[in-house]
This record gives sequence, C-alpha cells and structure tokens, in this order.
Amino acid sequence: MITELSLDRANPLPLYFQIKNQMIERIRSGQFDTSVRIPSEMEIAKTNGISPMTVRQAYKEMVDEGFLYRIQGKGTFVNKQLPGEDKPDLPSEELEAKTTEVAVICNTFREAFMFCAQLQMGIEEAADEYNINIHMLASKGRPIYSEKNQVLRSLLNDMRLDGAIIIGPINDSDLALLKSLSVATVIVDHDNQDEHQTRIMAEDEQFVQAAIKTIATKKHERVGLLCGPKSDRKNVIRRGDRLEAGLKKCAKQNGLTIPRDAIQHCDVTDPDSMYDIVNSLLDIKNRPTAIISDGDGLTRRLIECIQKRGLHIPDDVEVFAYADTDACMYPFAHKPLFEMGKMAVDCMRRQIARTPIKGRYFEIPVTFND
Repeated sequence: MITELSLDRANPLPLYFQIKNQMIERIRSGQFDTSVRIPSEMEIAKTNGISPMTVRQAYKEMVDEGFLYRIQGKGTFVNKQLPGEDKPDLPSEELEAKTTEVAVICNTFREAFMFCAQLQMGIEEAADEYNINIHMLASKGRPIYSEKNQVLRSLLNDMRLDGAIIIGPINDSDLALLKSLSVATVIVDHDNQDEHQTRIMAEDEQFVQAAIKTIATKKHERVGLLCGPKSDRKNVIRRGDRLEAGLKKCAKQNGLTIPRDAIQHCDVTDPDSMYDIVNSLLDIKNRPTAIISDGDGLTRRLIECIQKRGLHIPDDVEVFAYADTDACMYPFAHKPLFEMGKMAVDCMRRQIARTPIKGRYFEIPVTFND
C-alpha cells in the first residue's frame, strides 16, 4: 500500500523526520507520478496510526526543500525537477574543493584529554588538507540525538552533516540513526566487528608482544596489567579486551603465568576508579615486579601509588607504559593516535566521495621508544 510507511517509535529520530525520509526515497524511486497528487496528510495519518499534524510537518519541510508543491483545492504534488537532480555527482577532485561538514563525537573530551588531543591534532591536520570543517562534540553519555545535544541534533535535522568520526564506544541505535541519515561514519579506537563499518585501531597486540618479550628477557616472573574496561557487549571489542587477550597469549608463549588478580580493568575517565585498581594490584600477595600500564592517566596514578608505598622504579617495580603522549613517564611504546586521526579523515573523505576503500578495518603500528 502506497500510504503505508515503516515507522519505528523506538527510533530516536522523530516520526515526522522518518516520514519525510521515506517519502523522499519513494519520490526519487519514481513511485509517485508528477501528474497525480500524492496521498493526503489524513490518508497517511490514518494508515499509519499517527497524528495528521506529524504528517503535515513532514510535508511542509518537503515543500520548503523543493520536493513537493501545493495547489489549493487540488492537493500536493511532486515537483518535476527534484532537488539535486540538476547537479551531477561531483568528481572526487571537485568534492575535495567543496566544504564538507564532519562531526567528531566522543563521550567526553575532558577526562580523556591527552588521548583525545593527539587524535584531534591528526584529525585537524588532515581536515585542513581536504577542506573539511570539523565540529568537536561531546555526547556526555547521552544518545547523539538527545535534546541536550542540540548542536549535533541541529546538524542532523538540517541534513548538514556529511560524516561522523566516533572516538570510542557508540551504541547500536546511534550507529543505526547515522546510517539511516546516510551519514558516513568512521569508528576510532573501538571495534564493533561490523565488516561493513570502517574501524581504525592501534596494533595493541604488537605492543603487548614486545613488552612481554622484554619483560621475559629481564627475568621478571610476576607481571601485572592495568588497563581500561572490557566490553560489556558481545559484538564489541575494546582495548581492555585486546590487551588482556594479548597478554595471556604472549605470556604463555614466553613461559610466564599471569594470576587472575594481576589483571585489573577500570573506567579510565574516573580518577577514583584508577587509584582503586592500582592499589588493588599493588596489594596482591605476590606483587608484580613488572607492570604494563595503559595510557598516561593510569601510568601517572601507578607511579604516585608506588612512590607513596616507598617503592622504587625500576628496582622494586618496573613500569612499561603504553603512552598517549610524550608527557607520559616510563613509556615503552606510544599509541599512534596522531596517525589514527589522519587515517580517520582520509577514510571519511573517501566514503563521502564514494572512492573505493580496500578493507574496512585498519590497524596502525605503534611507535616504540629507543
């Protein structure tokens, strides 16, 4: 039935916006003859069990945008010349000369400032090169279409967002929303194992392999790991999962045994949580003599706690930090955050330009200290 639409009331996208998108899709596919009026607001409302006012809002926007026109006393009709039909697809060189709007979305930039700053510098350098406008937005743990995320909501409503670079976790409904609006998306530092989704990660296992090899060479027998949280979703792998899995695999290869309580995960955006897990690790009966620490924040808390106990680095405890920045103490290797940011923008502009990309999953090599 031509008046029946597939509306999802659980979708954070408003009903009028879903109606508008589906009607535009049908218009572009030629389901409505330009000489015959389209179904009235009342017909659409009655078929789909919604208010005529909701349909009216969708129709009004389609009239304003040039998809429809009204003739008083006769009804609403489809324009013969649709928006964008007189504009051929731009070749990639011209597309790069056009301004592109991309949102960089993170749950919070403040608590993960050093980590995000390195990514941001890479993103900004590449964005300048390709004439891309970047909007840095913190979702604060809310759905991206939340009324409290007004800037992002406005960009989505006005269809002015060409792409989104997601730093860290994103829930399935937010990802589905972006896809429904044809917003190109790249996920950085978070693997949702979707083969159709572009994801960019660091080669975390490369870091773990090298760290364990060095630890074994130095004759350490007790090894600990401090890192961020593991994923609470079956289809998602976080750095905490990758580091733990890599540690267990590499330790076994090098003849090391890692006790369960020597691996500690925490919320790296919560300072209290970081201090708690550091102290938990240092309190175990056979305290590790070598500790792998993920990130500047956790490493700083680890060093503070070691010093408060009157212990010495590296005589009592040797620290192998997986650093975010050059400011991190005792770095064994640095995450390639700057390079990951640049790669995210390059993948994004290729998606927008519809340029083929070889693969959807990219691992960037880490940088080791001399």
